[in-house]
Amino acid sequence: MATRYWLGGAVAIPEVWTISITGTWVEDDTCYLELNGKQLVLTVGTAVTIADIGAALVAMINGNAAVGTESRSALGSSVGEFARVTASYVAADANLVITGQSDGRPIGTLSVDSTGSAAGTIAIDGGTFSTAGTGPNDWDNADNWSADTAPVNTDSVVCDHQASSAIKYNLDQTSLTLASLIITNGFRHSIGLSEINRDSANVPYDENLTTFLSLAAATVMNIDGSGGGSIKIDCAATDSTTTVTGSGSSVDANMPAIQLNLNNAGADLNVLGGDVGVCLTSGTAGNLATFTCGGSQQSRLTIGDTVTLAAGTVSAGKVIINGSITTLTVEGGECEQRGAGTIGTLNLNRGTFTDISIGTITALYQNGGVYDRSKDNRGKTISAYVVYARSTIKDPFGTITASAGFDFYPRLQDLTIDFPTRKKYTLAAVS
Repeated sequence: MATRYWLGGAVAIPEVWTISITGTWVEDDTCYLELNGKQLVLTVGTAVTIADIGAALVAMINGNAAVGTESRSALGSSVGEFARVTASYVAADANLVITGQSDGRPIGTLSVDSTGSAAGTIAIDGGTFSTAGTGPNDWDNADNWSADTAPVNTDSVVCDHQASSAIKYNLDQTSLTLASLIITNGFRHSIGLSEINRDSANVPYDENLTTFLSLAAATVMNIDGSGGGSIKIDCAATDSTTTVTGSGSSVDANMPAIQLNLNNAGADLNVLGGDVGVCLTSGTAGNLATFTCGGSQQSRLTIGDTVTLAAGTVSAGKVIINGSITTLTVEGGECEQRGAGTIGTLNLNRGTFTDISIGTITALYQNGGVYDRSKDNRGKTISAYVVYARSTIKDPFGTITASAGFDFYPRLQDLTIDFPTRKKYTLAAVS
C-alpha cells in the first residue's frame, strides 16, 4: 500500500491515426470516416488520383472548400466529434493523417471504409491509432503521479495543492480498488468531464468519453472541492464511507458541482458542506445505507429517483429526495421530497419538510418543525400521523388523508395549522 499524489505534469502528446489510401478510384466512388457514431461521407468527383482523394478528404474533415467536383455529406467543422481533430495528407506515403487535440485527449472510436465499382480502398494502418494520445490530464500516465507510478490496488490517492491540472481522460478505472481517495481544498482543478462536450463552442455534442472517475472501490472518500471545479466519481457497488465538506463550480449546467454514483446497501454519505448530487444521471442505479446533511446551512444534497434509501438525517442545509426512503429524520434545515416516492417513517422534530410527492407516508411523528403541503394540491395519504407541541401543518388545499386520523397530543393553541376553510374535520375520540 502506498500513497499516490496527483501532480498532472506529463507532457502532452496528441493522438494520431494514419489512414492508407490505395487502389484505383473513379468518379462517384464513396468513402466515409466514422468517429464515435458520426459520419462524414465523400463522393469522389472527376479528380481521381490518390493525391486527389487525400486532398478532398483533408478539405472535408478540416471544413474547407471542395478542391474539385467532389461532394461531401457534411464538413468536419460542423460535426462536434470531427471539429476537434485536424487532417493532413502525406503524399510520400499516400497517407491521410488525423491528429487529435493538443492536450492529448483520446480521439475515440474511428472507422473508415469505401464503396464503388473500382478498387479504391481506405484503411486504418494497424487498425488503431499510430500514436496514443496522453498528457497532463491522463489518469493512466505514470508521469502524472508522485514517484512516477500510477495507483494500484490498496493504494491511497490524494489530490491536493501539488496538482497542476485536472483529471479528465482514461477515467474508466473499474478494476482499481483504492483504500482511500482524499481531495483537499488545495486542489484547484476538476475530476471528470461535462456530459456535453464544448471543446468546439459552436458544435457541442454528447460526450463520448467516460465522464466519471469510475473505480471498483474506494473504501473511504473525503472530498473538499471548494478550491476547484466539478468532481464526478462513480464507486458503483462499493461499500464506502464518503464525507463531503465543500464544493466548487459545476461543469454541468443545473447540476451539483460534486456528483457521486453510489450503489451499495452499506454505503454511507455525510454532507457537511457543498452542493452534492447522488445518481442524478438518468437510469443510474443507486443504493445508500445512510445519509446525513448538516454542518452548514449552505449544504445541499440532491438524491436521484433510482436510489434506494434506508435512512437519512437532515440537520442543516437542504436535501431533495426524488425517490423513496425507509426512515427519515429532520432535525433542522429543509428537506423536500418530490415525485411518487414513499416514506416508511418520518420523524419531523425541527426544520421544514416540504412534501411534493404523491407517495404514501406510513407513519409521521411530528414533534415540532413544519410539515408543508402548500406546494402540491394532489392527494396525500398518511397512515398514522402523530402531532406534538410546537408543530406547524400547512395543508391549505386539504390534500391529506390521515387514514387513522390525526393524533394531537398538545393543546390545539400550541399548534399552527393551515387547513382549508371549507372542509370538515370530525373529532373522533379524546383519551
